[in-house]
Amino acid sequence: MPVLTPDDRSLIMDLTLGRVTTDEFAHEFTHLLTNPPDTLTFILQTCVEQGDSDDIEHVLLFGYAYDAFQQKHAVMLAKLLLQDHHRSHENLARTLQDLRHPATLDALTARCGAAPAYLAELDDGNALFRKCTWAIHDIGTQEAKSALRWLAQHGQVSLREFANKRLNEWNPAWRDE
Repeated sequence: MPVLTPDDRSLIMDLTLGRVTTDEFAHEFTHLLTNPPDTLTFILQTCVEQGDSDDIEHVLLFGYAYDAFQQKHAVMLAKLLLQDHHRSHENLARTLQDLRHPATLDALTARCGAAPAYLAELDDGNALFRKCTWAIHDIGTQEAKSALRWLAQHGQVSLREFANKRLNEWNPAWRDE
């Protein structure tokens, strides 16, 4: 059972498109908005467990609108990245890049070279793979560098190129900025 109602989804879309202000949104969405990061945690966990693709897309919009994604969300977002029943993979990879959480490294690496069907048909998954290699790079650990080295040996030419580009730009000093 979806955690978001059709009205909730419509309201989130209206907020994203600028048809309602954050104040108007907060007034209408009070049942879930007492604490945006906690609301996000609850909805993300439900999405991971139930696999509702509509809720996934809308919870990401909600998280972006309220700048509510935190480190505590990284593992749940990584789990969603590995699931194929939705169409939010590129947005998830970009969000994981912002979070830079080392616990997401395995999911990002696993997703490289294994695009969901809808992205494989579109561009062989290249945009997703590029975003994943950026996210791996931005984690900035030696394990992340090792993952990029491994991906630089991948059979898919574009993925090798993405990984090599990130390795050529490797400078973990920026991570502390």
